Amino acid sequence: MDEFVIKSEKEVTLTFHSRRFNFDGWLDTYSVSAKARNFNALIEVENPPYGLSPAGFFGGLANEWSGWKGEKGWGAIEGEYNLLATSDSLGHITLVAELNLNDVVPGWSGSVSLIVEAGQLEQLAHDAKEFFNEKA
Repeated sequence: MDEFVIKSEKEVTLTFHSRRFNFDGWLDTYSVSAKARNFNALIEVENPPYGLSPAGFFGGLANEWSGWKGEKGWGAIEGEYNLLATSDSLGHITLVAELNLNDVVPGWSGSVSLIVEAGQLEQLAHDAKEFFNEKA
């Protein structure tokens, strides 16, 4: 899978793409693009071989497809982006992606909010697992 795309209403998309693998076959870096009306951001992300991956985050959301209280979050170890998810009683999941480039001056940050249905979570978890090259 070359891309993992999450789409929401009003043409808001979050796309994981441009994977680069190291000599051992580990996903070393990838890019994340966030697009909405009048907004377009791109960040390159380091993917160290420790910690919870985004695939684990999406898998955890799918395991709780019936909803949860509060906010669930995940963040890239180097701080390039964060994912935050909340659910409501109607089966809607609000996913916020915050992209940052604050390790250089001047830096920047931006975010997009996407609404997905609880019924989409299993497919998103599957696609994330495939994109991030994770087994079982």
